Amino acid sequence: MLRLLRSIKTSLLIMTIAIGFFLAGSVYIPKNLKIFSEINDMPLFKWLSMNSEYLSKTFWIYILILLMACLSVNMIVCVIDDLTRRLTVKTAVSRLSPHLIHLGVLVVLLGHLISASTGYKLDVPLKAGDEYIIED
Repeated sequence: MLRLLRSIKTSLLIMTIAIGFFLAGSVYIPKNLKIFSEINDMPLFKWLSMNSEYLSKTFWIYILILLMACLSVNMIVCVIDDLTRRLTVKTAVSRLSPHLIHLGVLVVLLGHLISASTGYKLDVPLKAGDEYIIED
C-alpha cells in the first residue's frame, strides 16, 4: 500500500482522473445554470449542502474533492519518503527545494479547503480612494 501511495504514477493517475471530472463539470455547468449560478457566491461546502438534492448534477464536485484529498495524501507520503532518504546528504538545500514546492501546493490546497468550509463572499463596489471596513 505504501508503494502505491508514494508512486508518481499514482499522482499522474489521480490528476488524469481529475481532469476528466473537470471536463465533466464544464459540460454540466452550462447545461444547469439554474443550479450552478450561485456556486461562486458562497463557500463551496455551504453551496453543496444547499444543493444536495441535485446530487446527479453535482456528483463530480464531490469526486474532485475526494481526488484532491487523495492527491494530498500521495504528495505527503512522497515527500516524507523522499526526505527520509535525502536528509543524510550534505547538499540539503538543493535536495529540499522540490519538497518546498510540494509544501506550497499543500498550503494552497489547505487554504482552499478552509475557504470552502468557513469563508464567505461579499461584493463591495468601491471607487478609487474609497475605503471599506471589514467587520468581525
